Amino acid sequence: MFRWRKKRSHAALIVEDTKQTLRSVATLGAPEQKKMAAAVATDIMSALQYIEKTPGPTSPERDAAVRSIVSRATENRQLAVARGATTHADPAWATAALFESWAMMNTGVFPRSQAETVQSLVFGWIGSVLTKDDLDGIEKDVSGRT
Repeated sequence: MFRWRKKRSHAALIVEDTKQTLRSVATLGAPEQKKMAAAVATDIMSALQYIEKTPGPTSPERDAAVRSIVSRATENRQLAVARGATTHADPAWATAALFESWAMMNTGVFPRSQAETVQSLVFGWIGSVLTKDDLDGIEKDVSGRT
């Protein structure tokens, strides 16, 4: 599938970076966290919808879709840095980084336990910030885009 190296150390870095980002995000106010969580949830739901439109789990189309998602996520984080983000607590950087971590860890390249850790961290944070009604609204918006 991917030619990325399947190093546990790389996955561990992603897990640690996700934890650090969430610790920094926790210092931000509730309105800012809610805005960020909504953006991350929207990106994740959009990515899942895009992936689900491709054939089977091992198709070239699915691989291309996943690559595209990871590339976009990485570009968004790099854009935040280019625009002046300097810490994990910068909302633009943190939003992009959390989505990028989720996307990278869902490529099937990294150990399942570490991928599940990142997914749990990101979804746990989203669930602690957004209500079910918020999430239902985001899902409806994302579904309506097709």
